[in-house]
Amino acid sequence: MASSPSPSPAPAASEPALALPCVYPPSEAPRKLDAATSFTISSIAPGFAVVFTNPFDTANTYFFLQGERLRAAQSGAAAAPSVVYKNSFDCMYKTLKMEGVRGLQKGLSPAILREGSKNIFRLGMYDPIIALLHDPARGPPPAWKMMIAGSICGAMGALACNPFELVKTRLQSAAHGSLAVGHQHGYTGIWMALKSIVAQDGTKGLYRGSAMSVGRSIVGSGANLSAFHVMKNYLMAEHGWADNVTTDMVAGMSSGLASVICMNPIDVLRTRYYNQPYVNGRGTIYASGWDAAKTVVANEGYRALYKGFLSHFLRIGPHFCLTFVFLGMFRRSIVAFRDAKDEDAVFAALDADKDGAVTAADFARAVRLAAPALDADAVVQSALSGAPSVARLAFSETTTHLRSAMRDAQLRAAFTRLDAARRGSLDTADLAKAGAKEPATVVAWIDKDEDGRVSYADFAAAARDVPGVHLMARPETELVAHWSKVAGIAAAKAKARADAEQKKAPVGGPVVGAPAPSSS
Repeated sequence: MASSPSPSPAPAASEPALALPCVYPPSEAPRKLDAATSFTISSIAPGFAVVFTNPFDTANTYFFLQGERLRAAQSGAAAAPSVVYKNSFDCMYKTLKMEGVRGLQKGLSPAILREGSKNIFRLGMYDPIIALLHDPARGPPPAWKMMIAGSICGAMGALACNPFELVKTRLQSAAHGSLAVGHQHGYTGIWMALKSIVAQDGTKGLYRGSAMSVGRSIVGSGANLSAFHVMKNYLMAEHGWADNVTTDMVAGMSSGLASVICMNPIDVLRTRYYNQPYVNGRGTIYASGWDAAKTVVANEGYRALYKGFLSHFLRIGPHFCLTFVFLGMFRRSIVAFRDAKDEDAVFAALDADKDGAVTAADFARAVRLAAPALDADAVVQSALSGAPSVARLAFSETTTHLRSAMRDAQLRAAFTRLDAARRGSLDTADLAKAGAKEPATVVAWIDKDEDGRVSYADFAAAARDVPGVHLMARPETELVAHWSKVAGIAAAKAKARADAEQKKAPVGGPVVGAPAPSSS
């Protein structure tokens, strides 16, 4: 009697890596950075941006403070001065001419420290807070949730950076001779300024004006972060733009415009309040931020609140544009680097004979480990287009094709298992057997041609945005569970919209028992 074939040997301990050729990351979802890396790049990216935009910030500070000299002259407290700066560009030109590049880059060191200390919270905490406010299964978060998350992050960042914001403003206002506007504090550097403020007003002096800064950041960050993400989501979802530098640039510039519209009045008032002289811990010009608002509007009109709008946008627009560009570049570079290391590790594990190439047999062995129900040889043949092996340079592209082939094979197998009657389409009874809670709702959500049945094209299209299908043991069960949830949410939203429209509709209609209108 012939002996039965011996069972195949169990995979070696190192072989679980072979279950991930299908590939980077295996879930197909965009790779998320760990918290430490996310906080680090959130702090560094704005520091790079501020190097390019600080000259506009310096010009803004001079231009904001010029109004104080003019107001003092009008009240008789000082001799009538000539207008030093006609506009923001004139301010930058004169500063460059009289003080050189160093004059335009006044306050750069505290500006970098401010951006780092602020954005480690403002940008770094945005995703965690959004995750608390919104369930991703419901789709992209609405704009109002983005504004709330941005406002919370902005408040946290404003408190963290207030000491450096205060020092930066005072260092930027320093000038000599005819160029001097605003009160001159005589600081020579960051540490002298910090020590001087603490010596004069105590530690609480470092947080002077923090309430105004928190208010500014609640408004500004709420507008900025929500505008950026709304615009980026719109460009990618509606126009098919890729996640790249161009998309970050356009969304970042748009968010900058939204921020300036909201923040310019607060910036004018905050700069005046920060830079005034203090006696015994009290400002000699403005008693509070609210007093500054009333005084500026009374003496200079509402238009004064938008002084320096152009130079403010020329700083904020490029600053947020560059911040999000650098942030996106850092994120994509780190993801690409880690993906490449993963690819190296998986390639080395698959290359059993260490000849620098992965054969079709090596790929098939990995597919059997990842998805035992699939015909591994057929999947690999489709992905490799008949090639006997793949070198390292083509490995990433080939494994992307392999993942796509596995996904298609999984979906076709799942559809066939659901289509027990072999009709070539699914109905509510088929989905109910797979565990759909409200099969009619699921069919209505998947059935794009609205013929009451789900074709394979409908089935595959609905699964397009579900990650990890190629590695699911029973895709139909997991897909139907996911669709039940999503379809239920969509139906609830549609009902809420219909109810809202019904409430808005005018109450009327024919009165019971009233005569019908004459047709004549």
